[in-house]
Amino acid sequence: MAYQNEVEKLTSIANEFRDALDHVTNGFITGIFSKFPKECGADACELLQYYLLTVHQIKPDYREGKVQVTSRMPEISHCYLIVNGIIIDITADQFDKDKFQKVIVCESNLYPLTPYFKYVRSKSGQVLTPLNDYLDSIYKLVLKRLESRQR
Repeated sequence: MAYQNEVEKLTSIANEFRDALDHVTNGFITGIFSKFPKECGADACELLQYYLLTVHQIKPDYREGKVQVTSRMPEISHCYLIVNGIIIDITADQFDKDKFQKVIVCESNLYPLTPYFKYVRSKSGQVLTPLNDYLDSIYKLVLKRLESRQR
């Protein structure tokens, strides 16, 4: 039951974070996030990782790999987080909105993108590193949105 509670907690956190990120990037952001969730999985992952570390004291491992969902699609980098064997992916829907949920939180053996990865490597990020100015500005907007929704 403790494991299920952890999945539920991470699902709630990830959904709230993705909703806030959707809100602040929807027409309000310039730069790479103007295409969210496309082409900004690494940055979105970094923001969520920072949030988990600073707000929830959860230490995720950052994973990155090459994905090819269809033969017509080029291989592209994709990132997700993993916490105690639980995968958190907040940008999988960029590949196919009908095939993948906006937020995926699941045991690693149930991750629907696994068959499409060419390789995956760990980029351990369990230590807090400062966000660059661009990501920090987005992070502050996301935090503000999350705080306003909790009132």
